[in-house]
Amino acid sequence: MEEIVNTVRKDIQTLNKNDAVILWGGSNDVNKNNTSEAIRQLSKFVEEKNEVNLVLMKAPPRHDLIPTSCVNSEVLKFNSQMEKKTKSYCNVKLFDTDLDRIFFTSHGQHLNTLGKKINFK
Repeated sequence: MEEIVNTVRKDIQTLNKNDAVILWGGSNDVNKNNTSEAIRQLSKFVEEKNEVNLVLMKAPPRHDLIPTSCVNSEVLKFNSQMEKKTKSYCNVKLFDTDLDRIFFTSHGQHLNTLGKKINFK
């Protein structure tokens, strides 16, 4: 998440309320037991960027693990904390992808080609 927000921070300096930025990250942080730092980075970014619309994608569960695994429990915790930290910002919207297993690579963490092409509605 730190790498994502630092990169985006530089790229969106000229954007305003007519623009939107989509951020999708956190899965690697969750997988590395670094949820707190990811939330801290995301919260700091949201606080700084109130002049642009932000669409934040919730972290997907790991499909190679059972739903009750400690990693998937941490995904739920990450998404819940993201909701709590951003609910008071009118320029932030959360988006839950809720994708099936077929949209992920064999290791179950990242989107495959089909998942990258899906049309979210």
